[in-house]
Amino acid sequence: MTSPQAGRAKRFRVIPQEQGMTLRNLLTRRVRDLDRKQAAILIRAGGVYVNRLRVRLPQILVAPGERITVYLEALDAVPVDPQSLNFVHRSPEFVVVDKPAGVPVA
Repeated sequence: MTSPQAGRAKRFRVIPQEQGMTLRNLLTRRVRDLDRKQAAILIRAGGVYVNRLRVRLPQILVAPGERITVYLEALDAVPVDPQSLNFVHRSPEFVVVDKPAGVPVA
């Protein structure tokens, strides 16, 4: 889903009439050309933040005043095969990974 607005974040606040809606349903209501299935995929891909916190569960309920940030380019993300990652160092505290450029880390 590449669009002219794909590179820009879409930001909005939840209004009182939207209280109790699921995040997935809120996105289908507020983001143009996004259906329920695409909204769920976008959320699971990590492209949606609620109050600056990444959310990956489409079924969470929203509350009035919450800030929603949507990055549509997350729909275009290609999953990385874990076997292709080279772990340089592993310890209980952290790992060092030699990964391709552009692969996000969390």
